[in-house]
Amino acid sequence: MSHTRLKRTFAVKALVAISAICVVVSSASVSLAQDRALNRDEWAKQQKQEELEKKFKELMTGCKFVGRYTVSENLNETPKADEYHIESATKVGDNKWMFVARIKYGSFDMKLPITLGVEWAGETPVIVVDEVEIGGGTYSARVAIHGKKYAASWDAGDHGGFMWGTIEKQDAADGEDAAKVDDGDGE
Repeated sequence: MSHTRLKRTFAVKALVAISAICVVVSSASVSLAQDRALNRDEWAKQQKQEELEKKFKELMTGCKFVGRYTVSENLNETPKADEYHIESATKVGDNKWMFVARIKYGSFDMKLPITLGVEWAGETPVIVVDEVEIGGGTYSARVAIHGKKYAASWDAGDHGGFMWGTIEKQDAADGEDAAKVDDGDGE
């Protein structure tokens, strides 16, 4: 093989190797840029969720749900009044929140800590009650919060219905006559 031909072969191989390296480096740069963009997007999404959760906590701390409820079997009856006072709300895990709540309906009036799910429909929090024992009954509900209003469907096994109303900040006197938090020690 001639010396010139050897030079050309070497030059072509070098050019191919350099081109391959450029493709790999270019692909790595594009992949890295995409990863950074994805990480930025994930970070922004996480920051947005943290802000939503902060606003939810602020809304749920020291508030009361004041509204009405119906029983599906008696939809022609006048809706009855109910109130739920929430002393505090603290996130305790993924989609789990501890509420210290005073629940009043009919003759039932009790203050207790309760851990419930909170799911998000976009920017709308939905409190998830799944077969929770309260006051001698077992309840399930989905409570959607929109601004300072709430709407829900609820179920107690053999009956259920709907509830709706407004979310207001509690006055200091609102919680004074509430029952002691039931911490399970029997006192």
